[in-house]
Amino acid sequence: MARGTSTHSFFKWKVGTRKAPGRTFLSSTHLRERWIVARALDTHDHEDATLVTSTPPFRRPTQAKEKKKGIDECEAEEWLRKREVEVSQLYQLRQLGRKTLLRGDIGQFLWIMCTMYHKGWVTTISACGEKPETIVKTVARKGSVEDALRAMECLPPSHKCFHLLIETFGKKKKWSAVLKIFRKLEQHETLKPNKHTYRYMISAAANCERSRYAKGIFRSMAIVGVKPDVYTYNALLHALGDDIEEISALSQTMKQHCDPDRVTFNTILNVYARIGGAESALECMHCMKLAGLEPDIDSYNAVYQAFFQDKKVKEAFELKAEMVTRGINPDLRTWSVFLRGCGRAGQIEEAFTVWHDLQDTGQKPNEHCYNSLMSSCLDGDGCPQPERALQVFRQMTVEWEAPPVVSFNIAIKAASYLHDIQEVESLLAQMHSCQRDPSLQTWSTVVDAYAEVRDADGAQGAFQQMCDRGIQPDAVTYTSLIKAYVSVGRVGEADEIYKKMCVGAQEQLPRKKTYNTLIRGFRESGDVDRAMQLYQKMRERGFSPNNAEFRALLESSADMACTTLASDSMESSRATFDQIEWSYLLPPAVRDRARMRGDKIAACVDLHGLSTIEARAAVLCILRALMQLSRNGRTVQSDLVFITGAGNRSAQSCPSMDATESTSDPPLRSAVTKLLRDELHLSMDVPEEVVAEAPGVNARLHRPRSPANRGRLVIRKGVLEDWLRTKRERVLGAG
Repeated sequence: MARGTSTHSFFKWKVGTRKAPGRTFLSSTHLRERWIVARALDTHDHEDATLVTSTPPFRRPTQAKEKKKGIDECEAEEWLRKREVEVSQLYQLRQLGRKTLLRGDIGQFLWIMCTMYHKGWVTTISACGEKPETIVKTVARKGSVEDALRAMECLPPSHKCFHLLIETFGKKKKWSAVLKIFRKLEQHETLKPNKHTYRYMISAAANCERSRYAKGIFRSMAIVGVKPDVYTYNALLHALGDDIEEISALSQTMKQHCDPDRVTFNTILNVYARIGGAESALECMHCMKLAGLEPDIDSYNAVYQAFFQDKKVKEAFELKAEMVTRGINPDLRTWSVFLRGCGRAGQIEEAFTVWHDLQDTGQKPNEHCYNSLMSSCLDGDGCPQPERALQVFRQMTVEWEAPPVVSFNIAIKAASYLHDIQEVESLLAQMHSCQRDPSLQTWSTVVDAYAEVRDADGAQGAFQQMCDRGIQPDAVTYTSLIKAYVSVGRVGEADEIYKKMCVGAQEQLPRKKTYNTLIRGFRESGDVDRAMQLYQKMRERGFSPNNAEFRALLESSADMACTTLASDSMESSRATFDQIEWSYLLPPAVRDRARMRGDKIAACVDLHGLSTIEARAAVLCILRALMQLSRNGRTVQSDLVFITGAGNRSAQSCPSMDATESTSDPPLRSAVTKLLRDELHLSMDVPEEVVAEAPGVNARLHRPRSPANRGRLVIRKGVLEDWLRTKRERVLGAG
């Protein structure tokens, strides 16, 4: 090859257009070096070529650019006090505002950017380099509603930003903040709520569990002339929760304005999945097909859950086979539903069959599948199998290096069922080795595990570890700790924990189980008065009565008190009511009526809302007060009436009950009647008719009559006086 040809071909691609795209311009020094290399290669003088190529090219000495150092808050505060700043200073302030936003210092960000905005240095706080939507999301997620509204004042007006605020605070379950944002939008000069705003408001109400507000917002749309679309209807269906009657009515109204979509039907199906109703779920799916919408995998999963809620396992498997024939294969959610549903139905073996079918499909089970199978082993319809749950967990640890916290919680609960406290401690240590932080549920399960083995000190130690880690205990944790102390007879310390639970910065509302545990502890320790006070507290908080515990309280009180109301027909264990302060056991409304007020006792005692055992206590408390009045020489002033809740008003509130034609008495009325007639030998009667005089008409000639009120049990004044005299003479004779 000729020299000239070779040298020219070497330079051909370098020389030419200096600004050609993708090419690098070489200086004269670089070109000369390239030329020497080419000549050396043509003459086979490799030494010169090596010498030139090994020598670094000549470069002009350039000064390295110094990296600009950011300012701190002190410099920023000094600059923000000025009336004007330089361009470079303005740039650094913007950069500092962006940094404070990214690290979550919302107060510092708003102070910097809002000050610049109000001074007129920037037209919007998005001058920091972030989009307005990003700023709004970050401020709403990490700041307060006041911070968010302050940021909105320094941003261009936008419906989207207001909607982001409503959505974010709705997910945070801060309904008062959502209302503030909505009012701010209503008062805006240029923006007004549109149909999307109302949809976001309804969704926020659903997240905050405010169905009443969601319905009110939907009704207000018609007032302001905003027509709801299918998305708004879907949001309201979700907000209605499990109220299937209102959901059905709304779906009928929806058909008159817009066509339902797949989300509409899936929302209704999810309601049946929570409350049950397999037949209704199938009917809803049939309507979905008639509307031209094919059910998807989410639709089928919801119907499966409805079947398992009704414990129709066979029908669920038949529907699954039908789904497969339609070309829809089960996903991991489907397998998880079947695993959990079989366990709740008490069919653990069937759950393991489903597990093997899942493995045969080649799908890798996720954490929900493992957790569903372990939970099924602990359900067992009264026969849990915690050993198999632990085996599944060990299998999970082989495939998962670090199982999730929920899986550890289920495994710890299984070990608690076995009363294996060493396994519980081992699982807790394994969590730390897997770098999994125990949650509140984890510590509550651990405390309950110590309570099951009656280790109060161990439970207290686990409780203290939880508090040291900064986790605030809830009512479940406190109840487990109280259970641990009650199990070893340390009811005084358990009562102190209960008092600490009800007051202070970490106040928690006790659960019904909390009260039952304490009541049982004080009753077994002999402190019946404290047990009665706790029972009263439980009823005042609206919890349903525990008849078994109440009956045990009556028996304990009977054993401790003296018998002064004994009669031949009454058992000795029931002859202690005269010495017991029964008013402690009654709700406030009944307790106020049951107590003496000077020389009188209430002529009418309402027993609505009481259990049969509590109603007995109320009746005996009234009679005890009357006996005390009789011993002091006082006389009965009027008839005594007990309202048992089986009268005319109760019949009107319950269409299935006919007060005039009913052949069987309600349990409460029967119990009170049995107490008065059979045990205390008090004759009573039910008014055959209630007479109401018509105004302006002679009462003797015209007396309109209403049906008999069978819910009122009346003890006449004379009968009551004779009964009290007999009891007083019997007590004096025994003395």
